[in-house]
Amino acid sequence: MINVSEKNIFAEKGVGEAKVFMQWQKIKNDNWDKVIVVHSTPTAIYTPYHPVHHAKKERSNSDWIKEDIEYHKERNEEIKLVYDYLTKYSDPYYEHLVFELFLDKLLEIPNGIHVTFGEDMHKVYSDDWYKKIPNNFNKTWILNQGKINHMDSEGNKQVAEQLSKLL
Repeated sequence: MINVSEKNIFAEKGVGEAKVFMQWQKIKNDNWDKVIVVHSTPTAIYTPYHPVHHAKKERSNSDWIKEDIEYHKERNEEIKLVYDYLTKYSDPYYEHLVFELFLDKLLEIPNGIHVTFGEDMHKVYSDDWYKKIPNNFNKTWILNQGKINHMDSEGNKQVAEQLSKLL
């Protein structure tokens, strides 16, 4: 039996590697048997303020995720400005490089169980980042898409069963 309480859960929706790393920095000196790290995507770009999600309790710390920005750009004027800025001034190579630097640091977490649902579909900087992560549930996600963590209940059940074996 695993003892997990709310105080042991630091998960946040829609955050990139930089914020995951910042979370780890806050808790790394505590005593943890296991740390489950869910890795994001190179298209998650750090921001201290998300114009769409800032007011939602469960997503108040979300980063800019390019696909999310593209989805909301016609519905929100601030997001349209973010989209225009990112389209004109951001550098995908730099974003991937920063992502991989944080990823490599996170992979050093002692007793870490590393998980992703991603695959580098953009192949901008590197198509190998997701291969570094030992537990990739990309195919489970693709076959079981839904609204709970972007999967249906069957997909979540399969992931939970696999994670319980690792704990």
